[in-house]
Amino acid sequence: RIPVIAATISFGMGVDKANVRFVAHWTLPKSMAGYYQESGRAGRDGWPSYCRLYYSQREKETVAFLIKTESKRTKKSAEAAKLQAKAAEKSFEALLAFCETAKCRHWSISTYFGDEKPACEQACDVCRHPKKVDLDLLNMQRGLFNTKMRSGVGGAMMVVNDEDDADMYEGGRRGAKRETDDYDQGAGGEAGSSDEGDYQRGQKE
Repeated sequence: RIPVIAATISFGMGVDKANVRFVAHWTLPKSMAGYYQESGRAGRDGWPSYCRLYYSQREKETVAFLIKTESKRTKKSAEAAKLQAKAAEKSFEALLAFCETAKCRHWSISTYFGDEKPACEQACDVCRHPKKVDLDLLNMQRGLFNTKMRSGVGGAMMVVNDEDDADMYEGGRRGAKRETDDYDQGAGGEAGSSDEGDYQRGQKE
């Protein structure tokens, strides 16, 4: 058995265990600082640890919209609000660049925060498998990522890399079906329904 904690960001940030080996970010942070804090839950004992961040094109656009909306609601002066909005957008753009650019992960984080550049020694995916990362990013940008489409919650399409184990996601096939059924019963949706638009959106995600 492997102990796992599924938590909201606020609760997860309170996890203070040195031997956390893996952090799965199921939602997209709004900033580099947010990602840094979340991923920092893992590997505090100095042993190798891993993080994986999941997000879609739709979620990326939603977060960007929320950042702009929050900036407009601030009670600060116009100039202060403008500076705050610019800083928030810049930090979010830096996070996206971190995810979608083939540069050493440790170098990218250290450069952003102005810290001393650590010796990665192939401790990140870019340094360990540079050609594979380059190819994956290129194919993703072309919309030709080697994927298989699966029906997700509420009939939404989910994209999974062929090298990933489908049973790692949502409790495997049974877990995916169970969540879809639960969602449909509550929202009245039709499980597995999709159209050309869903497929195109899925390819982009």
